[in-house]
Amino acid sequence: MIELPNLATFSTVMAEPRFIAGVGAAVLAGIVRGFSGFGSALIYVPLMAAIYDPKIATVSFVIADYLSMSPYFVQAFRKCHWRDVLPAFLAAATTVPLGTMLQKTADPIALRWGMAAFVTLFVVLLAAGWRYHSKPNMAGAIGAGALSGIAGGATQMSGPPLILFWLSGPHPAPAVRFNLMACLALIGFTLVLSYAIQDLFKATPIALGLLLWPIYIVSVFLGATLFGRTSDRSYRRIAYLIIAASAVFSLPLFDSWFR
Repeated sequence: MIELPNLATFSTVMAEPRFIAGVGAAVLAGIVRGFSGFGSALIYVPLMAAIYDPKIATVSFVIADYLSMSPYFVQAFRKCHWRDVLPAFLAAATTVPLGTMLQKTADPIALRWGMAAFVTLFVVLLAAGWRYHSKPNMAGAIGAGALSGIAGGATQMSGPPLILFWLSGPHPAPAVRFNLMACLALIGFTLVLSYAIQDLFKATPIALGLLLWPIYIVSVFLGATLFGRTSDRSYRRIAYLIIAASAVFSLPLFDSWFR
């Protein structure tokens, strides 16, 4: 059952000092989302989990991100490679409930350490020069999609397996961006359904997501504007650097910085 927020919930969320830190996390995540087409969850969720907790982070993210990215979905659906996107999405849709169950039952601190390790491994693989040299095939898309569904259900970080599959391959940056945006949009819809079924939509994260939504969407627009001025090489380097920094500062060791 969805627990809708009231005016008192919105007031309480805004009155907390950590809300300002949450705004900062949303701005950074939105800029990266608009710039690269991915990476916002890798920034938003670990940082917001440090500021609040993993459940609030994941639910508020799916609200702010999905509402903000909706205008960009049509373009992504027109320009993506459906032969890559559709198998990955169908595989992800079957594994999202498994990840959601993990997110609902896992210890919050353990889940945060797992998030940081997951993001760090992802960035190291890419920054080390790992590349998918073969032509992307259905088996690879299905494998990446299945891992993406589990990661998305547990942490909202659906992107890394798909990013490794597409960003490490021969596709130019625009093709990677549209594939990721289209697939993550479809996975996001599946996550909304899964979270609703498993009763994760509570008043506080819904209020936080709605409050951050207008801030996030402006940041997405700014990031999308910056993308058109960036080369493929810079595109990858900037994405790696920001995501790596987020993984480090989201560790439980730095909780005193955010709370």
